[in-house]
Amino acid sequence: MKSEILVSREWRYAVKKYDKSKNIEVEDLELILKAINLAPTSYGLQPFKIIHVKGDKVRAELKTAAYNQGQITDASDLLVFAHATVVHPMIIDRYFNNLIIKRKPNLKEVESYKNRVTEALTKWPEAQQAAWCDKQMYIAMSYGLQAASDLRIDSSAIEGFDQHRFAEILKINTTLWKPTVSLTLGYRSKNDSSQHLTKVRLSENELIYTFE
Repeated sequence: MKSEILVSREWRYAVKKYDKSKNIEVEDLELILKAINLAPTSYGLQPFKIIHVKGDKVRAELKTAAYNQGQITDASDLLVFAHATVVHPMIIDRYFNNLIIKRKPNLKEVESYKNRVTEALTKWPEAQQAAWCDKQMYIAMSYGLQAASDLRIDSSAIEGFDQHRFAEILKINTTLWKPTVSLTLGYRSKNDSSQHLTKVRLSENELIYTFE
C-alpha cells in the first residue's frame, strides 16, 4: 500500500493526446467526483463550482476557446472549475445551513462562529478574497488528479483558455464565478509521446529543508 502511493504518482503525467475511443466507467467517474468533494477547504466552505461538460458541440466550442488543445474534446470527460469572485454570503450560508442539518449543533454557537468566519473573510479586499477562493479550488482539483491516478485514469489540468469565452459558452455568471482551470479525464493514446518522458523534479534534499 505504501509503495502504491508512489507508483500511482509516478505513473501519472499530463496527457497531451487521449484515446478518443475509450470512456471512463460511470462508477470510476463518480469516485473521482466524490474525492473532489471530500477535499479539505478552509472553514469547509468550498468556494467554487464544477461544471461537468458533456455535449460534444459545447466541448468543440470550448476547444476553440482553449486555443485548439485537443484534450478538451478527445478526453472521455471534461470538468471546468470556477472559483467564487469574492466570498459571497451565499457561500457562507450554504455551509452553515448544511452544518446545522448534518450535525444538529447548538444554534447560538453556530451563529457566533458564522459571524466570526464572515468577519474574517469579508474584511479582505475583493482581490484577496478571490485569490483565497482560487486556492481552495486548486486543493479540490488536486484530489481529483490523485484519485484519477489511483484508478489508472489519465488526466490533464489545463489553464490555457480564454476565461471570458468559457464563461460565455457555459453561461457562467461572472459576477459570482470565474472559470480558471479545466480537468480532462480519460485514457492516454499510445501515440502520446509525452508518456515516455522522464519526470523532472527536484531531489527531496533540494526541495525539503529541515529546521530544528
